[in-house]
Amino acid sequence: MDLLMQHLFNGVVASSVYMLIAVGITLVFGLTRLINFAHGQFLVLAVFVALDLITAGVPFVFAALAAVVAAGVIGWLSERLLFRFTMDNPYNGLIIGLGLLLVLESAAFKIWGGFQVGVPAALDGGAGLGDTYFAWNRVLVLVMAGLVTAGLFVLLARTKLGAQLRAAHENPVAASHVGVNVGRMVTVAFVAGSALAGLGGVFYGTLQPVGAFDGAHLILKGFAVALLGGLGNVSGLAKASVLYGIGETLVAGYGRAEYVPFFTYGVIIVVLLVRPGGLFEKHPPSDSTFARSSRGVAHVRRHSRVETLLGGAAFVLLPIVIFEAVGTSRLQSLVLLSVLYAIQVYALAYVYETTGVLSIAQGGLMAVGAYSAGVIAVHLGLGFWWALLVAVPLTVVAGALLGLVVSRCTGHYLLLVTLAFSALVTQVTLTAIDLTNGDNGLILPESLPVIGSITFTDLRSQFYLVLLVALLAAFGLRRFKPTRFGRQLAGVRENESLARSIGLRVGRAKVGAFALSGAVSAVGGVLYLYTQTVIVPTSFDTIFSIKIVIILILGGISLAGPLVASMVFVLLPELLRLDPVDQQFLFGVLLIMIILLLPHGLVPALITGYSTLRSRLIRTGHPAAAADSGRPAAGGADVRSPSDLVREEIS
Repeated sequence: MDLLMQHLFNGVVASSVYMLIAVGITLVFGLTRLINFAHGQFLVLAVFVALDLITAGVPFVFAALAAVVAAGVIGWLSERLLFRFTMDNPYNGLIIGLGLLLVLESAAFKIWGGFQVGVPAALDGGAGLGDTYFAWNRVLVLVMAGLVTAGLFVLLARTKLGAQLRAAHENPVAASHVGVNVGRMVTVAFVAGSALAGLGGVFYGTLQPVGAFDGAHLILKGFAVALLGGLGNVSGLAKASVLYGIGETLVAGYGRAEYVPFFTYGVIIVVLLVRPGGLFEKHPPSDSTFARSSRGVAHVRRHSRVETLLGGAAFVLLPIVIFEAVGTSRLQSLVLLSVLYAIQVYALAYVYETTGVLSIAQGGLMAVGAYSAGVIAVHLGLGFWWALLVAVPLTVVAGALLGLVVSRCTGHYLLLVTLAFSALVTQVTLTAIDLTNGDNGLILPESLPVIGSITFTDLRSQFYLVLLVALLAAFGLRRFKPTRFGRQLAGVRENESLARSIGLRVGRAKVGAFALSGAVSAVGGVLYLYTQTVIVPTSFDTIFSIKIVIILILGGISLAGPLVASMVFVLLPELLRLDPVDQQFLFGVLLIMIILLLPHGLVPALITGYSTLRSRLIRTGHPAAAADSGRPAAGGADVRSPSDLVREEIS
């Protein structure tokens, strides 16, 4: 009983910190419908700032205040310089948040190193009640967090600023008509939410240490609480934080600390599956899907037959030319790795193109395929074909289950559930040591099988095999578009509500799309295992899933884009001699710049620019441009329907 009391006390203290983090998330979301994935890293930075100041001799109170101010300033800068430009498209804001998370994590590592650190406790000692020990520092954290939360509720309910924030949350258009500066309220929400994250970071740092790369893990805890309470519902967060904090502590106390991530990710997935609006949500969640809007897109003309043939030839020959041109086996192995990445990008692009869901679960699906094959090969001693035969169905089932959960979610919840899935699979590979060998990974005892007279023991033969699979994936997935299943997915992608109203089974269509994507991911995962010969959990972690998203955004949804972008993504850091942390910083900056400057991807931007140039030449009567354009040099109105234009956009 005393042990239970100790766990309950520790759980309530932890819940008070999670409350501060979740309130910051929901303040921003309530006004902008934006989820800032970098929010957890603000907490980490506050820990480092407070520790540096306390180490320099600054009293705890002033160090904590400075850390809160620093977090608020970072939030203000992120809103003014980045998120302000994405308010009309929360999808872009989500992606920028991912990029900012990568940048801040790598910057924190460069400045403070990779060791986990904590904030010295403000108070020492404590009091005992039976066998239950109440540390004064934990009591202080509980009291201070409670006072701050109560003060926030008073501010929202009793002050003019709170009334303006609530008005901007309920109806920003009406609020602006009665004189509320909605833009200023958004800035206030960002600053207040970030400052609360900073305060939560200082308190959290006194309870347990954090490292430079803990931001993603901490933000998932905040999301779990926010989802339980209902995103945008501040009043539900108090109950949700207590439930989550006590539950997490009981799992760690009566189980193992390694099981806590399962609890976190399980809460996210189960809540989204059973009650997507949260346990205490007052209003139903939005039924909008985060998909790129077709508004403002420069729809390009159809390419001529000559252009299509030339583009296809370039698509096939470019990786071959690059592979044969590079002079070292190191660079050739990276070209091979880039094609392996491209297979995953094609699988992700298919899901995004057909359902409008930008999944951050590709690493998880690839891990299911690779580790399934690894277990078959290493533990059972079976060959490649048996490994492939087992890996593909298992990954298809995993993809279908993910699609089932996704089909229950809408809007801002979609990215959360895919992110939780990816993190959950990574945690399984870390903890199922008897099967996966944990951090040490699996080492494959054999190579790819002999097919006829062809052996795949050298880089060149492996490269051409993987390239063939990538081409089959790219062209094969596109062949599903004219089928009945493909047309159903196109209807879901263009207008989910309309598709549902005419009798299409939207949920089944999404499950099918994720299952098909899982099959492609499984093949890519098995090839990754047999060409790299070693797999470890970090090979497929959340950062890897984000990398696949970056490549998709860089290359856009096109036939050649993912392959070209994968080679740029993999080869550029090597040519620049960047270490892994610098690579992460570069990836984050690229992600932010692409969303702000080239929101439809680099390759589509080049194609659009080429088409625009040709159109101008055709309008001026340039004979070379009009030669194979398929229409006269001038005139020729475009009579395609909006539906056709949307289909062309995602082609």
